[in-house]
Amino acid sequence: MGRISSALSKSAWWFLRHSIRHKTASFIVVENVKVGIVLRLAQLAVFLYMSWSLLGNKSYFRYEVPYGHANVWMTGFDNPSDGYPLYCDNDQYDYYYSDDFVYVNNSCREFALGEAMEKLPDGGIFLLTYVQESWLDYKGCDAASQVCESKNTRSANYFVPANDGAVIWFDHVLTTSFLSTKDAALEMLDKDGNSIAEFAAGEPVRLTLVEALQAAGIDGLDTENDQASIEGSRGFAPFRLTGVKLNFHITYHNLHTWSGEEIIGTLEVQLVNTGWGGTGPRIDFVHENFDAETGLRDFQARDRYGYGLFARIDFSGEIGQPDFVTAINAIVTYSVMFALAGLVADFAAEMTPEVAAKFRDRKRAPLDRTPPRPPNGQGWAKASILPEPAPTRQVCKLRPKSALRPKRGMVKYFQED
Repeated sequence: MGRISSALSKSAWWFLRHSIRHKTASFIVVENVKVGIVLRLAQLAVFLYMSWSLLGNKSYFRYEVPYGHANVWMTGFDNPSDGYPLYCDNDQYDYYYSDDFVYVNNSCREFALGEAMEKLPDGGIFLLTYVQESWLDYKGCDAASQVCESKNTRSANYFVPANDGAVIWFDHVLTTSFLSTKDAALEMLDKDGNSIAEFAAGEPVRLTLVEALQAAGIDGLDTENDQASIEGSRGFAPFRLTGVKLNFHITYHNLHTWSGEEIIGTLEVQLVNTGWGGTGPRIDFVHENFDAETGLRDFQARDRYGYGLFARIDFSGEIGQPDFVTAINAIVTYSVMFALAGLVADFAAEMTPEVAAKFRDRKRAPLDRTPPRPPNGQGWAKASILPEPAPTRQVCKLRPKSALRPKRGMVKYFQED
C-alpha cells in the first residue's frame, strides 16, 4: 500500500507540475533572412488589411441599415384629343396566350384618373395599361327558383392611351436610431451602372414613364415581352398588354467622409421579370333591384381584369457614425493580427533547417534552466541563435621586464601560447 500511495502522490505532483503553469511568449532574435522575409510579408499583409479597413470600410463606424420612407404620385395623365394611337383597333396587337386567355379586338377608350392609377398598400403605385372588362345584366330573376327571364353578358378589351405621357414622382427620407429623419442626394444609375441623372437633397425624383422603362433596360411599352409566352402562344405580346413590374431601389451610404455626416444615395430601376403584371379580377360596381309586387329582381355588375405598370420603392445600404467602443474593438483586432504575423514567422523559423534546432530549444526552455556562462565571464549569454564564433587565442610576446611591470592599480592576465 505504501508503494501505491507513493506512486499516486508522484503522479498527482507530476500532473500539477505540468498542468498548473504559465507559458509566455519568448522574445528571441532570429537573424535569418528567410524568417525575416516571412515576418515582413505577414506584417505587410496585416498592414494593408488594416489600411483598407480603416480608410475604405471605416471600421471605427457603428453601422445600421437605414429605414426608408417614400411618397409616390403621378402627373401627365391625359386622354388624347387628336385621335387614338396606332395600337388601338390594330390586329397586330392580337395575342393568344392559351385557350383561357385570349387578347383580341383590342380597342381604346377614355379613362378617368381613378380608373387608371392606384396607390398600392406598400407605398408604390399602379398604372393601368390594358384592361378586360365584363358586364353582367340579369333581369326578372326569381329568388326562389334562381331562374331569370334574361341573362346577358358582354366583354371588351381596351388599351389605356392616356398614360403615354405619365410622369412618376416620389419623395424619400431615411431614419436610423442615431439619425433623425433626413433626405439625401440621389444619383440615378442605368442597368450598366452608368450615371444618367442626379437629384439634390430635398428634391423630389421625377421620371417620365419612358425614362423609367429605359433605365430598366426596356425601350418602351411597345417592346415585346419575351418572358410572357408559353409553348403554343402566338401573336405579339408587348409590355403595354402584359404589364411590367419595376423596382426603384435606393441605396444609402456615408462611407465617403471621415465623420459620416454627409449621406448620399444611388437609385437603380430594376426590372422584376415575372412575365406578367396583372391586378387580377376586380368588381367596379354591383347593382341589384328588387320588385316587391312581382317578387323578381334585376342584377347588374361590371368587373375588370387589369394589367399595367407596378412601381415599387425599396431601400437598403449602411449608415454609420464614429463609435468609441467599435474603434477599440478594431484596434484589438489589428493587434491580434500582428501577433499572428509573429506566429507565422515562428512557424517559418521552426521549418528553417539552419535555425530550427536552437530555436525550438530556446523557445521551450523552462524558466529554471540556467543558461551557460560564457568563457570570458562577462555576464550571461545573449539569447541569440547565431552560430557561435570560433574562440580566439590571445598570445603574449616576451618583452623586457620593464615593459611587463604593471602600472599601479592594474592587473594583467596572460594566456600562454
